[in-house]
Amino acid sequence: MWFVFGLITLASFSIYFGVKRFGARWKGERAFVHNQPAHEYEFVLKKDTIKKMRVGLDAPKHFDFTLKRESAVDRFCKFLGLSVEHQIGNHSVDRLVYIVSNDQHLLDQCMKDMAMVEDVQGLFNTQHLDSRITHVHCRNGRIWAEFKVGSLFNDRSNQIRLSQIFPKVATRLQRMTRQLGAHPPSNEAVQRDPFILRAVLVLAISTGLLVNGLAHAFRQLAFSYAITVDTVELWTYAAFGGRQSSQP
Repeated sequence: MWFVFGLITLASFSIYFGVKRFGARWKGERAFVHNQPAHEYEFVLKKDTIKKMRVGLDAPKHFDFTLKRESAVDRFCKFLGLSVEHQIGNHSVDRLVYIVSNDQHLLDQCMKDMAMVEDVQGLFNTQHLDSRITHVHCRNGRIWAEFKVGSLFNDRSNQIRLSQIFPKVATRLQRMTRQLGAHPPSNEAVQRDPFILRAVLVLAISTGLLVNGLAHAFRQLAFSYAITVDTVELWTYAAFGGRQSSQP
């Protein structure tokens, strides 16, 4: 019955995908700049401090991926073999950007487009008033970039100055959407990721095994009573040897 706890993993995955969908539905202000693509932007505030800002626009619906700024932890995990990331072949881009996706169509078709790689590199090299892009997300028919704002300009009074970079970022995002549209996939993004279903099954089974093991360990440590280890051997001995009486 302990394997019922494996349902926790299944529920967690459902919640995870729900959160991803919800995160793609952020609402911001629409901006229309002459000779620049229309885009949407948002400042995420905590009191009077800008925590981060987003700028995005519409994108092809059949893609689901994240590009993030590669950290020292990411490089260390790759060195140990704890994570495996697709390498584009451009050392400066591979060291700058971490591709969070197992979509073979994206990796084999789109990320081999040099124009696409150039725009990705340009986005992550963009810096403006102590702010820089940390993530680029594409899912649910939308693509957007997230900025981390440094402490020098994170006061809400700097919103207009910070927003001056948005048209330039929107232009690169629009070019990325065109390049994605030039390589349309034949099925949905979830179907192109070979590891999602495997991860769900393995984690569900491992969760059940973990809970089962912890429960038995607790019972042995907390209570002192006999435990039957192998009922098959006990039945065999009883069948051929009979029952031995403890009476003289």
